[in-house]
Amino acid sequence: EEEEEEDFDDFQTKTLEAFHLFAVPNLESESRTNYKGKAGKKIGIVGGDRKYAGAPYFAAMAACRAGADLVHVFCHEEAAGAIKSYSPDVIVHACLKDERDARESGVSLEDLQDQFLKENREMISRMDAIVIGPGLGRDSYTWSFARLCFSIARTVNAPVVFDADALFMIHASETLKPLVRFTMEKAPPIGVNGYVVFTPNVREYTYGFDPNDTTGKTVDNVDAFLESSDGHVGSCHTFYPSILAKGADDIYVHLVKGLKEGPTKFENVPGSKKRCGGQGDILSGVLAVFLAWSNDRYRRDLERDPETMTNDLKVEQYFRKSSKLACFSASKLTREAARRAYEKQKRSLQSSDILLELPNALEDLFPSVLCDPAKEEEGDDDDKGQREIAE
Repeated sequence: EEEEEEDFDDFQTKTLEAFHLFAVPNLESESRTNYKGKAGKKIGIVGGDRKYAGAPYFAAMAACRAGADLVHVFCHEEAAGAIKSYSPDVIVHACLKDERDARESGVSLEDLQDQFLKENREMISRMDAIVIGPGLGRDSYTWSFARLCFSIARTVNAPVVFDADALFMIHASETLKPLVRFTMEKAPPIGVNGYVVFTPNVREYTYGFDPNDTTGKTVDNVDAFLESSDGHVGSCHTFYPSILAKGADDIYVHLVKGLKEGPTKFENVPGSKKRCGGQGDILSGVLAVFLAWSNDRYRRDLERDPETMTNDLKVEQYFRKSSKLACFSASKLTREAARRAYEKQKRSLQSSDILLELPNALEDLFPSVLCDPAKEEEGDDDDKGQREIAE
């Protein structure tokens, strides 16, 4: 047993080092040429309805603390005031609507969607990654706006993380078809160059994203959702999403054309012994940043070696391996921050305590100085990272 733990500790160390070399920006070497959004990236959080303002806040602040330069929250106007009061570090857009808004205003859903696209499409398309779901709620009209955000993100190949209520939305994706009528023009095939990760808890994962429906099939529900998005964002035939299922041990599953590859269990990664609300939201925010960094790395590799990076098989392998690296690293960072917070707070632990531990945990796991700057000329970090992902 001790030997198995040592082997897994070695696996953790190598995986974190591989992700560090592969994707984490080296701020020290690029500080003179950095600008807002270059290294930390711009992250969008889509969620926050009339009742829930905490969940999008936790996801947004986790993204900030994990290294994002700018974080935007796209929420309902009744959540916007609360989120703005929580922190000046996030940019809040009061733009999501629900069925009550349509009924009270007398404006049709189609007109509300037209207005939403006119006012927010450009900003959403600037995001380097998007989280859909924290505090989103169960209103089908609001879901239609979330679907629009997904469509916009896919047109620019931005990574997308689906969490919380967005997972239930996927379970009920058939009900959305008549509510989303837009086709995004000139949309590339999704998944050719992009990450999409679903983050259910273990029960949601087992029962197809709805813990109350024990007959649900997760893979079938993901396929149905992506197929229903086909007319809006392009072909799904080369699309390979991943699942990071949260539990006592987090589980990673890569989906290949309706089949599961895996699962891989991230065993014996210590975290908090208390499960308070908001920890999943924190994970989704951290994961969005890590996927944005990974996507930026892919674009650099595409410029360096377009022949290799347009081969379907090699691209699929690239995204499968790099998505797994990002998921494990996000899981590890979130759990490490939760572990440190629990050691201090014990039974009183809240997710706001975990946010406070993220900066030091991030620096300990992924130091800002990747290597001695005086030795950087001896090797190219991109080349080192490419070797790591290949291994």
